[in-house]
Amino acid sequence: MSKLTAVKRQGYFTHVRKRWKQKGVQEVDDQHPKYLFTQYIRHGVRSFLLNHDKKKMFLSKEDHEEVTRHEFTCPLHQSPIGFESYAPGVFYSLRQRIGLSSVEYLETVSPVDNQNFHYEFLTNSKSGQSFFLTRNQQYMIKTIAKSEVDFFMRILDKYIQHFESFPHSLLVKFVGMYSIQVSKFKKPVHFVVMLSIYYPGERIQYRYDIKGCKIGRFTKPAEDGSNVVVILKEQNLKDGKLFLGQQKEWFLHQIEIDTKFLQTIGVLDYSLLVGMQSLQGDEQLQNHQMPSPHHTEHSNITPLLKTSSLSTPNSQGTGAKCSSDSECVSSSLGCPCLGRSSSAQTNGGAVTSPSMTSHTLTCTYATISSEEASRQNRRLLPNDRNELHVIDGDDQRYYLGIIDFFTRYTFKKKLANAYKRVIYPKLSFSTVHPDIFADRFRKYLEDHTA
Repeated sequence: MSKLTAVKRQGYFTHVRKRWKQKGVQEVDDQHPKYLFTQYIRHGVRSFLLNHDKKKMFLSKEDHEEVTRHEFTCPLHQSPIGFESYAPGVFYSLRQRIGLSSVEYLETVSPVDNQNFHYEFLTNSKSGQSFFLTRNQQYMIKTIAKSEVDFFMRILDKYIQHFESFPHSLLVKFVGMYSIQVSKFKKPVHFVVMLSIYYPGERIQYRYDIKGCKIGRFTKPAEDGSNVVVILKEQNLKDGKLFLGQQKEWFLHQIEIDTKFLQTIGVLDYSLLVGMQSLQGDEQLQNHQMPSPHHTEHSNITPLLKTSSLSTPNSQGTGAKCSSDSECVSSSLGCPCLGRSSSAQTNGGAVTSPSMTSHTLTCTYATISSEEASRQNRRLLPNDRNELHVIDGDDQRYYLGIIDFFTRYTFKKKLANAYKRVIYPKLSFSTVHPDIFADRFRKYLEDHTA
């Protein structure tokens, strides 16, 4: 990096720090009480990723259950620190499927330089967990309880299968799960890395957290002229709507698909995060210029999303060599990333293979019919850095994603439900059976989407 580039970069982040101090986002510098923990994250994730090659695209049952232990050293700690990575091959696979390269993930979550790279997101969450943003706001790191780790490991295969069946799902994308133990006498701290729904958030004007209930669902708005970020709730939205225009039908169908999945795993109390910003003229024009998802240079082919790690096939139908992550080879028949030309078949002008179901999530060579694209509820994606969570309405851009789906309807929750039914109006609170929660969630969004 040149000195000029370094100066520009430092100047940019100085500006960001000054702006975020006014927005409920606090820099984790060396005076911050959680500074050591963020440094353990930086060194631990980097050491693990550089020393454990878990680059797998096709997964077994054992991959979903794997827990890999590793020790690393941190300059700020006297002895080696214990580090565990949960299902590393599975999360590598998911990162690749949504277009995140290993280099990008490594350098953003665990950069090699010693600059302060994390920000603590100050939230009114009742969970008591910590939230951190990476320097570019792309990833959020959240501490979670061991019981949530155990639950997520149990449903991890279903979570991955859901994305295979519905690649444009609005569920938040978890891209890593780890724990850090600074000594054998202290309990490990568990955390997940996930894509931030609000990325990039520089121009977002309003933020909402929607559950579809009433009790405790009002947040005092920021004072006029204040730069503090406030996440509002249903009672702030009142009779307001999400004006999605032509995307309304797709959105409500995907909400139905995602909430039915959440019903199958028996969870409740999840939220739809909503960010709103005005669409600029160039963004509206850009959307109109994008090609139809059902008509690409290859007939009857529907790509999931733009994928920078793969090059476009040449005029002979032969693909150039892929990135080093996939270590694929060229092939004149079938997908070069699979390297299985002998087993490929042609079907109505589209190339398919026995392993194509999961591989279509990442590869621009992989092909599906327009009927399959409809069954998977794919949509035309905007040209944005966070396209899977961005929907453009007529004059508003919306950042949308479902979060916090680790709460199960346990005996404790059933007791809370019985108590709240006595003191609150029927179904006005969040602690209800997962089926009731999902039905109410869908109904609320149907009534508030235009």
